[in-house]
Amino acid sequence: MGRTLESVIFIVFLSCAFSEITVQKEAQAEALLRWKNRLKSHSLTSWSLTSWSLTNVTGKSPCNWTGIHQCNEVNDIIKINLANSGLDGTLDQLDFSVFPNLTSLSFCFNNLVGSIPSQLGMLSRLVFLDMGSNNFTSTIPVQLGNLLELQVLRLSNNSLNGQIPYQLSNLQKAWNFNLAGNYLLNPDHIRFKGMKSLTFLWLNYNYLDTEVPPFIFQYPKLIFLDLSENIITGPLPVQLATSLKNLEFLNLTSNSFEGEIPVEITHLSKLQHMRLGLNKLNGTIPYEVGLLSNLQILELNDNLFNGPIPSSIGKLKMLQTLNFQNSGLNSSIPYELGFCTNLTFLNLSINNLSGPLPKSMASLSQLVDFGISSNKLSGEVQAYFLSNWTNLNSLQLQHNNFSGAIPPEIGMLQKITYLYLFDNQLLGSLPPEIGNLSNLIDLDLSNNLITRSIPSSLGNLTTVVSINFYNNQLSGTLPPEVGNMQSITSLDYTRRFWPQCSTEC
Repeated sequence: MGRTLESVIFIVFLSCAFSEITVQKEAQAEALLRWKNRLKSHSLTSWSLTSWSLTNVTGKSPCNWTGIHQCNEVNDIIKINLANSGLDGTLDQLDFSVFPNLTSLSFCFNNLVGSIPSQLGMLSRLVFLDMGSNNFTSTIPVQLGNLLELQVLRLSNNSLNGQIPYQLSNLQKAWNFNLAGNYLLNPDHIRFKGMKSLTFLWLNYNYLDTEVPPFIFQYPKLIFLDLSENIITGPLPVQLATSLKNLEFLNLTSNSFEGEIPVEITHLSKLQHMRLGLNKLNGTIPYEVGLLSNLQILELNDNLFNGPIPSSIGKLKMLQTLNFQNSGLNSSIPYELGFCTNLTFLNLSINNLSGPLPKSMASLSQLVDFGISSNKLSGEVQAYFLSNWTNLNSLQLQHNNFSGAIPPEIGMLQKITYLYLFDNQLLGSLPPEIGNLSNLIDLDLSNNLITRSIPSSLGNLTTVVSINFYNNQLSGTLPPEVGNMQSITSLDYTRRFWPQCSTEC
């Protein structure tokens, strides 16, 4: 009798459990449908959620619907991915309480508006939450701080405002934290705790002001830090180097940092990207920058430095991007720069650099974009430079004192689209090899001393949109082959420098 009673109780228990699971699955389907029907795009026949229907369920569960990417063994939804699904509306009508086992939720790249629901804080098993690239407004709900299992939080590229809630620092398992592209203010620094697992932190494009938030120095595992496009002031804190020794990517671009770069920053031996442009940094660039042997990107542009480009730059063998534009530098270009043979982007424009280009720069054969405009550089543009810079897409040498003839090797730059040599003292004839630049879009040689006639090979430039020969000493008429340039919209040669030009000009 006892065994029979136990069996009956067990069967009743299973029946109740199964009934509860069935009710939950039905509730999930109904909750999703109610929300779908409130969205502005629900009537579109081409919409990605047309599969959402009570006639399209498996065992009363919506686990075969679009965006319901993973269910557990009893068909309970644990993963919803509706990224880039054409959603237009709010989340106000979606009942999150019927998804207690949800571990992953993504609504990114849609047109969702209104507030981020505080009800999300009930999803205690959530590991991944991505609400990025929508149009959410209002403040970040403090209830998100209850998601103690969360590892990835992305709320980027919305219109969220107010203080960053200090409750988010409860997310001690989070390693990826992205609040970029909002209107967020500094959190309560005193109550914002260190997050021991954090390795990637995006707070860029917000309204963080005063100093670097001090809680950041409590993240010893931090690899990636982006605070760019804020209004942070004051000196660069030494703690960036002493507390964040694992940093590989540092972006502080477009703030109001001032003072000198602390030498301690150069002790970040793992650093690969250092972006400090568009600030108010001054003093000299520390010679010790050459210690950053893993550096691939170095951007110090648009600051208030003085003094030379340090020769130690030549030790940065892995460097691919170097941007010192408009940085107040006054020296010659160091010979050692030519040792950075992996450079693809080099911008030294708008400084007070003088002297010739060092011969070593011919070794920079990987260059794609090269700008040294608006300096006081002189000497000839040597043939051995052009014959080695065959990967160039853009060459900007304008507003300098370069002299001599344009070498025929200019024709070897067959990938180039933008060629700016204006406002120099270049002379001699225009080499016919310029017609080999089959990808050229914009050519400006104005304000030089170029003589003789335009070569007929210019007509080979079928992709060129703009040509400027203004204020040279050219003679003769435009060659008829110019008519082959089908993309041309602007050709400035100025008649007073073409005394023999025919009426067809």
